[in-house]
Amino acid sequence: MDVRLLGPVEVHLGDGPVELGPRKQRAVLAMLALEAGRTVSADRLAAGLWGEDPPPSGPKMVQLYVSHLRRVLDGDASIATRGRGYELQLPEGAVDTVRLERLIEDSRGREALSLWRGDALADVADEPFAAAEIRRLEELRLRAAELAIDADLETGRHVDVIGELDALVAANPLREHLHAQRMLALYRAGRQSEALAAYREARAGLVEQIGVEPGAELQRLHEQILAHDPALDLPAAAQPAAPRVPPPRRSRAVLVAAAALVLAGVLAFGIIRVLEPDTLSGIDEDRVGVIDPDGGRITDQYSVGHSPGAVTAGGGSVWVANRLDGTVSRIDRDRQVNTIPVGGAPAALAFGAGSLWVADGDLRVVA
Repeated sequence: MDVRLLGPVEVHLGDGPVELGPRKQRAVLAMLALEAGRTVSADRLAAGLWGEDPPPSGPKMVQLYVSHLRRVLDGDASIATRGRGYELQLPEGAVDTVRLERLIEDSRGREALSLWRGDALADVADEPFAAAEIRRLEELRLRAAELAIDADLETGRHVDVIGELDALVAANPLREHLHAQRMLALYRAGRQSEALAAYREARAGLVEQIGVEPGAELQRLHEQILAHDPALDLPAAAQPAAPRVPPPRRSRAVLVAAAALVLAGVLAFGIIRVLEPDTLSGIDEDRVGVIDPDGGRITDQYSVGHSPGAVTAGGGSVWVANRLDGTVSRIDRDRQVNTIPVGGAPAALAFGAGSLWVADGDLRVVA
C-alpha cells in the first residue's frame, strides 16, 4: 500500500489507485496519514475541515467520512477508533512523507526529491488544516534540494546544477545556503565575475527585504572567491574530465589571458601574447611579462608597481595589483600602462559587469 501526499492525495494498492471520494473525505485521510500510527481527535479533524467554527453536523460528517474510508481501504489499512479520535494503521513506510523525512535524515537528497509529484496536498490545499502542513513539507523539499546539490558539488557536477540553483534562488531569495551553493557552482565553472555578482544580488535582497547583512557563510565564501582560495577547488578525485577541444587559432599581437609564474626566484606575472618574434632571458622585478604559450618564450615586459601580485583580464585590458604601493596597473590593448592609486594593500582582483573589484588584503574589504 502506498499513501501519497507529496502531490494530490492518492492511495495506491497492488492493482492501482483507489477512488477516495469527495475532497473533504480525502482531507480526512490526509490528516490521518500525516499522523499515521497516532490518534487524531475528532475535534481536530473537524477543525481541519471547517476551521475554528465547524457546523453542528461536523462531528457526524467526520464519522461518515471515516466510515467511507474504511470501506475504500478494505483491509489493506485500518482506521481504529480510539476514544473520541481515530488512528490510521498502515504498514511501515507506507506514507511518502515518512519516507521523505527518512531519506533527508540519511542525506539522500535526490531520492527524497524523486518522491514529489507536484505541490504537496495539491487537491486539498484550500482546507483549513493544509496551509501549515504545506509550509512544513515545502521546507523539507528545500532541505532535500540543498542536500542533493551539496552532493552534486562534492562530485564535480557544478555545471549541471547552475540552472536548478537559478530557479531555486529566484523562488527563495532569502535562503542564504542556496545563494552560497550558486556562488560556488559558478566559481567552479570558471565564472568568477558571475559568482561575485551573485553575492551582490544576495546581499541586496537581504538588505532590502529584511534589513540584514549576509551571514557568516556567504561573507566567508565571498572572501574566498575574491582570493581564489584553493580550498574552494574540487579534490583531484572529484574533478570532472575535461572535454577535448581543438587548439585555438593563432592571432598575432592579441592579449588573450593572464597567468602567474616564478622565474629566477622573483615573483612575476605573465601576460600571454601569441607569436612575438623576440625573446627575453627573464622578467625584471616589478614588471610583468608577455609569454608565448607555444614555446614559453618571454617576448616583452612592462613596468608596473611594487610587488605585483594578483592579475585579471577584462574590459579589453589586463589588470595587475601592486600590493606594496597600493596601486593597480592597467595594460590596455595598445600596450599603454596606467597605474591607478587605490590605497591599502590590493591582494585580489576580479572584473565583471563592467567594473573592476579590488580586495584589500590588510583591511579585508572590497571596493
